[in-house]
Amino acid sequence: MFKYEYTVLELMHAGCLGFKSYRSNKKLKGSSCFIYEDGEIQIPEKKEVASKKKKEKKEQIKIEKEETKRYYKINKSYIKKRMFAFFNLKATRRFCKFITVSYPEGTEDDTCHKLYNIFMTRIRKKYKFVDYVWVTERQQNGTLHFHMLVNRYLPIWEINNYMKIAINNLIEKNEIQYKNGDWLNYNGVDLSKKVGTTKAMAKYITKYVTKNTTTSTRLANYCSITVSRLFSSQIFTIEELEKLEYTDKIKINKNIFFSNEFIDYYLVEVKNLNFVFKELFKINEIIYNL
Repeated sequence: MFKYEYTVLELMHAGCLGFKSYRSNKKLKGSSCFIYEDGEIQIPEKKEVASKKKKEKKEQIKIEKEETKRYYKINKSYIKKRMFAFFNLKATRRFCKFITVSYPEGTEDDTCHKLYNIFMTRIRKKYKFVDYVWVTERQQNGTLHFHMLVNRYLPIWEINNYMKIAINNLIEKNEIQYKNGDWLNYNGVDLSKKVGTTKAMAKYITKYVTKNTTTSTRLANYCSITVSRLFSSQIFTIEELEKLEYTDKIKINKNIFFSNEFIDYYLVEVKNLNFVFKELFKINEIIYNL
């Protein structure tokens, strides 16, 4: 029997349902560490790769990086799925903040990323369990800044000082050149007041990511390991979807809205997200609290 498959991204943002003509034995998808089969969370077996092949592959990647400079852009599909899983955690629904990290005008991309990595390493060590999703954006002056979602309290004045220290350390090592005022008066870590509730934040960020076309020489988006382990999409059989329609939880327009080589999309209205993804949310809570 064919199965409908639709991603959370399509339901949340585009309001679409995808129909794929292949069989899948996985009920939930999107986790970087787990599979869910026969009602159980399992860790997939890792395929052993010969150490010689690993070494050759690493050397090849290093050569390719030296020969060509790769540019990254936001993986919109991936990050929206991660955000869906993140926003629907109980912990995130209780508390979620949107933090922006900016730098003095003219700071090079590599320096922005280096400072941000130092900053995030300090936060992880200081506050232990910090889960997050972040994306980059290029400001009007051309300098990168970072937008980060966190689901625990971080004192802005303190983490702002962490970045100030990171900038000062690189200045002392002569790795970056800033005027004294650019770092002594640094106040680039900001708590956004544009969005209030978690639901409003989810809509705002989803819309923001869709319009983001930033490219840089480093990763343009990332999430904590705990968030990457969560499942982000669910497989439904035709019978299951018909049952959801019958109970008035979803409404599917039977006319094809959009097609490509692999999939047909149908417009969908989801009336009760928690009911439709009850299993997905339950499993994610278990994984999140492991």
